[in-house]
Order: sequence, then structure tokens, then C-alpha cells
Amino acid sequence: MERLDEQLTVEDARLAKSLLDLLSRQEKGRKRLLLEQHLGSMHVAPELIKDKATQLLKMLERDGYLLSESGVYAFRSPLLRTYWFNTRLQ
Repeated sequence: MERLDEQLTVEDARLAKSLLDLLSRQEKGRKRLLLEQHLGSMHVAPELIKDKATQLLKMLERDGYLLSESGVYAFRSPLLRTYWFNTRLQ
């Protein structure tokens, strides 16, 4: 979690953590459209949502948090998902 704070702007870290919070609640992952809708609910400007989703999801994949398959994003590791959920949401 600290790595996100060091690597990203305050706003992008907030958004990335929020996406990870959402994904940690669902073992099988979530579709990109739902993640984009979530960013909209986090007050990302409508015209920026797709670009912001691409930026954050690619970074989270590259850093080993997530993987995507057929437009569904999920935690790469069940252990990491459980750790994230227990640390952030319990």
C-alpha cells in the first residue's frame, strides 16, 4: 500500500486503492465497465474515465497486483486479495 503512495500522485493513489478495495471483495474479479463506473463514482471527470482506468489498470497489472482476462480484472494472487481485504476493509 505504501508503494502506491510513493509511486503515484495523492489522487491516483486514492483511486488505485479504491479499485483494489472493490476488487478485493470479489474473488472472480470485475469487468472493466464496472471499474470505469466506480471511477465515475469517485468523481473522475466523465471525459477522463477511460484514460484514467487504462492508466491505473495497466500500472496495477505491471506491478503485479492484478491480471486481466477477457476484460475481467482480478487480483493476481488469492493471498494478496485476502491480505488487501483484511488490511483495508476489516
